[in-house]
Amino acid sequence: MHNALAAWWREPYNRRTPAMASILLTNGWISEGFRDAEQSTRWRDHARGLVSGYVETLDPADEPVGVERTVATRTKTIAVSGRIDRLDRRGDELVVVDYKTGRRPLTQDDARGSLALAIYAIAASRCCARPATPSSCTTCRPARSSSGSTPTSRSPAI
Repeated sequence: MHNALAAWWREPYNRRTPAMASILLTNGWISEGFRDAEQSTRWRDHARGLVSGYVETLDPADEPVGVERTVATRTKTIAVSGRIDRLDRRGDELVVVDYKTGRRPLTQDDARGSLALAIYAIAASRCCARPATPSSCTTCRPARSSSGSTPTSRSPAI
């Protein structure tokens, strides 16, 4: 899903549509790791709904500062690096966006309580020489769901 969303931002503006997000997810789908082809298909279709539903909420003209961007920083004691799903500019501030696909929608408190997002914000701030906040934890959800459920059986690591 992350790869499909990153590829969606690389598309020309006029091709950044929910349908394109579905195509990108389908084209990049890796079926290994699933019990069988049926399970892979169920999860692929579910993921396609998550990705296309999520991009319906985005403004395709609102170019991110970075997508799947690696940032790093160090202190006297440790050096850390990580990859940010998306880095947006909101006014004079950078905002770290972290994609999630959990069962419950995440809140701003979830974002503020995330150690990983805090580290990403510090690293992004230092890399880009402007203030950054870990204030956006985005849960990908389908726009419309006929059943409101996710595929049954254990979720593979996607």
